[in-house]
Amino acid sequence: MSEADTAPGYLEDFRVGQCRRWQVPAAATAGRPAASAAFDMAFDVIGDGGTPVDLRWTFGDAGKPGDTTLTGTVTRCRFGAEGTGLVHRHLRLTDRADTVLGEGTAVFSFPAKHSEPLTQHVRTDFCSLPWARELADALTRNEEFVSATRPMDGSIAFRCGDEAVQFRIYKGLVVDVARSTPSGPTFTVAGSELSWLGLMTAPRNDFIARTMAGDFAASGNTHEYLRFTKAVVSAWDCVRELARRDTP
Repeated sequence: MSEADTAPGYLEDFRVGQCRRWQVPAAATAGRPAASAAFDMAFDVIGDGGTPVDLRWTFGDAGKPGDTTLTGTVTRCRFGAEGTGLVHRHLRLTDRADTVLGEGTAVFSFPAKHSEPLTQHVRTDFCSLPWARELADALTRNEEFVSATRPMDGSIAFRCGDEAVQFRIYKGLVVDVARSTPSGPTFTVAGSELSWLGLMTAPRNDFIARTMAGDFAASGNTHEYLRFTKAVVSAWDCVRELARRDTP
């Protein structure tokens, strides 16, 4: 099995959006379905030396024996306790015809070099509380968001994968950010970690088009979501700017 580059070993070596590919030659999977054989081998290296924490996997086409490629895309980097951190990856296993043999996510723990999280990690740790506090500051300075939410007295929740956070809004001002609020969110906008990454790296803010395509979904008070769609789009402008800020 070959790797695209030298494997990192610390949390700080990773960035959201990094993509690596591992090639599994047909000879290494002889006599077994490509999907299961390639994944068994690939999982030994996708951790880059980290400690496995979580794995979610769905098998697709079993595939015929042959060369396969496992693509791993970093979707979250989070500083943790006691000098460690977590790296989330979206995984996709394909054959030479680009048929998806399996897809899923994996989380690995890595040692951290520093005692504080990298700023770029915080700004791409979507829907964490530190991220939400930075975004709240940006929303308060965004004239379009302030104008669009001036009639609002409620909470907008964003969910990225398993992480969700609420922004309590009153007359155009973000007055609080929290995991939960007494009345719950007015509505929630949700997408997978990979969907968030896709919107962050897109040439423009095409949130509406991606929602129509099924990458994002809204739940809760649909009437209020439609009423404040302009505010949601403005919020995504701020999310994108925050994620790209200070990026090399």
